[in-house]
Amino acid sequence: YDSMTVATNMERALELTRQFTLGRYAFGRPVASFQALKHRMADVYAAIALASSNAYYGAWALSSADAELATAACATRAAASDAFELAATEMIQMYGGVGYTWEYDCHLFYRRAKQLGGKRPRVFGSPVVKETFGQAVSKGFDHVLRLSELDNLDNPGSSQE
Repeated sequence: YDSMTVATNMERALELTRQFTLGRYAFGRPVASFQALKHRMADVYAAIALASSNAYYGAWALSSADAELATAACATRAAASDAFELAATEMIQMYGGVGYTWEYDCHLFYRRAKQLGGKRPRVFGSPVVKETFGQAVSKGFDHVLRLSELDNLDNPGSSQE
């Protein structure tokens, strides 16, 4: 798992998507000017910023040999994988029908995101991750518990354990 590869690829996917939507016109104006696409790109940008923040946290924990290194590494991997997958998926969607063709590189970003993400359990649905984050909650990081509860909103009634 190469965090630099993930960081570079997710930022590049967002930049290519931005350039494409600025150059593509519909109804006499660039499709990037439509509010729906602006919001989707803002979501990708926010996910990338969160992944970068987690990476800095992980780097700090590693350099200072902090006891939270395992939690920081887990959070870094989870945020980076999720952000890259979101960036690649949104790239295909915002390219429209041509995003599925071999003419553009969208499929390469998507395949790489899936490959680097691996076949891992859902981030907060994993018992191991819940245990690690449970330790963080006991130290006063109760926002992590709320995130783990929100993670199951899209699959009500399903159990990851």
